[in-house]
Amino acid sequence: MKNLESDKLKWIEHIISESFGNVSKKDALLAVPEIKELINFFKIDYDELVVLSILIDGGIRQEEQGMDAFLQHFGGSLTGLKNINNALHSLISKGYVVSTTKNRHSKTLVKQSFTAEEIVYEALLSDKPDSLEFQPAKNFNTLLKNIQVITDRRNDGCFDAETMLKLTEREIVNAKQCKELDWLNEFDDLTIAEKTLFLIATIRHQKDGQQIDLEYFIKMVEDNFAKQKEFRDSIENKTSSLIEYDLLVRDEEAFIFDEFVGLTEKAKDALFVKEKTTTKKNTYTTGTIVNPEDIVLEDLFYNELEWQQINTIEKILSEEKYQLVVNQLSENGLAKGISILFNGFSGTGKTATAKRIAKITNRPLFCVDVEKVINKWVGDTEKGTKKIFDQYYEFSKECDLTPILFFNEDSIFSKRVDVGHSTDRTHNSMQNILLEQMELFTGISIVTSNHADKLDKAFERRFLYRVEFEKPTKETQRSLLQNSFQNISIETINKILESYSFTGGQIYNIRKKYIMQCIIEDGDLESLFIRFCQEESKTATINKIGY
Repeated sequence: MKNLESDKLKWIEHIISESFGNVSKKDALLAVPEIKELINFFKIDYDELVVLSILIDGGIRQEEQGMDAFLQHFGGSLTGLKNINNALHSLISKGYVVSTTKNRHSKTLVKQSFTAEEIVYEALLSDKPDSLEFQPAKNFNTLLKNIQVITDRRNDGCFDAETMLKLTEREIVNAKQCKELDWLNEFDDLTIAEKTLFLIATIRHQKDGQQIDLEYFIKMVEDNFAKQKEFRDSIENKTSSLIEYDLLVRDEEAFIFDEFVGLTEKAKDALFVKEKTTTKKNTYTTGTIVNPEDIVLEDLFYNELEWQQINTIEKILSEEKYQLVVNQLSENGLAKGISILFNGFSGTGKTATAKRIAKITNRPLFCVDVEKVINKWVGDTEKGTKKIFDQYYEFSKECDLTPILFFNEDSIFSKRVDVGHSTDRTHNSMQNILLEQMELFTGISIVTSNHADKLDKAFERRFLYRVEFEKPTKETQRSLLQNSFQNISIETINKILESYSFTGGQIYNIRKKYIMQCIIEDGDLESLFIRFCQEESKTATINKIGY
């Protein structure tokens, strides 16, 4: 098989060697298909590719690169500085490159050093250009989280103030439209440094209601000493737009050598009024809410058909496509609800896949507590059953994106029975209400089942998608084990698979026990691995309901 990532590294070496020297070979290099492929891979121009290639090579050799490293690739004279400077600024704004030298007196990049970002190497080694694509913040809270990451990296010395401001500006400019950002953008004469300081203060207020150390964070957003003093004086003299617009306020009670600033009441009301007046519920009488940010993605392996279906579902439920789908269904007189059935053996990843879809599409899960609901059905079937959907719709009104109604077991969707007892009548009444609600359903639902053949036939047409999860093949099991136990030899894994067969759920259990045992016991790792595999194989008949 052709090693794509190695080929790209080879052509990166080629462009470094061929661009070196006083004679420009730009036109000849641009005519090479592989060079064009690299330009398309990174979505950059020729000058940026030369600079990035030099930095990639330097990073592999654990070397930072300064402006002198680029000159011989841009004609060898100082006239090439402008092109180099423009290329570096563009690469920094894309998040591909960071400056690593904090020169407080330099207004340009000339006296700074640079490295390529980790995402560049990850994209090359995985041959996945999609991983380079900038992901705009989908709401104000996500924007604040992204800026917190940038601030943390600045604090760790990963880049200088100018890079921090460029990365923050990219986040602000590209964030999804939201009322908080619209409000902030009304103050259009705020500098990016002022906006950054304000957002840092917002993050701190959201975290613990406290103010920020003005001196410390001015040094974070500005390297130049004179500009630091100018920024500090504007706050103190109340000439800064942040003070004039009543966005930040100084703490007048701080010690004489301390200076803290925080959000004004005006800013708090504009940014957090929703939090003051409404609080999202995490639990309902019929279910519990799991937010996407609380979901940890597991490493999942699918066969080709499973992946095709799951990938289709993820695309349809994406924020970009879902509303278009709903609008088209409505315009064509079709029901707007999207219901999905995951059927298959216990431990094959049904629940993990539902969580994956919620995480990737940024949708909360409304997890129905079947046992709790069934208790409420006795003597009040219609009211109890319908309440699941009423509370789901109530929760939906609080969400930015349509949540997923998640039935993590199929017991309430069982077949209707001949009436021979009062409980049979109650059971059938429950099924009829469920059928009616599923027919009128306007949201997103996922049901997991270990035995879809036991579902009432009338439910089958209510499920738009039905994904069958098969037991993993030996090859898939091998991939799962190798991925989960990277310090175990392939020979040991192959030997285990000659004697035993595992589902994804069982491999998950083995890995969990293995990690815990490694903490409390210094033993032979391969012996531990074999022991837990043998133990788990003996419990193969015990099902993890709904997994």
